[in-house]
Amino acid sequence: SFIGSYHGCIAGSMSNSGHTAMTHTLPRPGLVLLPYPTRYRPRFSPDEVLAMLDYQFETTCPPEQVAAVLIEPILSDGGLIVPPDGFLKALEERCRAHGILVVLDEVKVGLARSGKLHAFEHHGLEPDITVFGKGLGGGLPLSAMVGPADILDHAPAFVMQTTAGNPVCTAVGGAVLDTILAEDLASRAVKMGATLRAGFAKLAERHEMIGDVRGLGLAIGVDLVASRETQAPVDATMTAKVIYRAYELGPNFLYVGLDANVLEITLTVSEAEIAESLDIIARALADAAAGAVPYEAVQAFMN
Repeated sequence: SFIGSYHGCIAGSMSNSGHTAMTHTLPRPGLVLLPYPTRYRPRFSPDEVLAMLDYQFETTCPPEQVAAVLIEPILSDGGLIVPPDGFLKALEERCRAHGILVVLDEVKVGLARSGKLHAFEHHGLEPDITVFGKGLGGGLPLSAMVGPADILDHAPAFVMQTTAGNPVCTAVGGAVLDTILAEDLASRAVKMGATLRAGFAKLAERHEMIGDVRGLGLAIGVDLVASRETQAPVDATMTAKVIYRAYELGPNFLYVGLDANVLEITLTVSEAEIAESLDIIARALADAAAGAVPYEAVQAFMN
């Protein structure tokens, strides 16, 4: 898996995640975490990350002992990071050469959000297993794992939970998929995403705190910085003040990233809501930067 990855908040998925919010959970024995390459603040190049993996294979992590590689095609909670072109394909090729399963986590960025039905399509990947969730249920709890029978038919009743197979949620999931395809929401995400990124580009001309705007479709992250020159992220308190001020003005935003400094934008948004949201974010950025949001207002949310 990758540093910055988030694969869920139950024991098994947390133990395979690499997000800083998961440091209270012991990693699964044998887990190897690699850096996720990024164009903004590049610490390691794609070739350097792949070289790290090759060295692991040669030394402490024999490839014949590796069950799978868990991949987010866009590192979501790690900061809405789109990997450089060719990186994930090169990783997949190494997996194929060694018989390692490729598992794609599409829970947060799949199902049309990125501008394609599946975010892994941007990278030309062919996963062995794909995991879906969140938007799949249209607001109801629903997730799904898709893969071949020779992998998933591991044992009878291998995965059973109280809420599994809920017929109402399952019916909603089918309706969600029908709607995504019938209304071509992937193309809509491309259009709305372009409008939103153009709006943030305009805001960046007036607000120095916006350091980078990135993403695919409507899987967009806005990186808040203390300095554009150094690309140093704002501290989590400043991000909280921006979000709290926006909340006072109307919309509710989330933040992600290893430094808790990246604003995350929702999928179900109209052009009118985009325009309104950009105006509110501009006010929130200005007010937070001017010190108009006291620390006491966000203190309760900082633990």
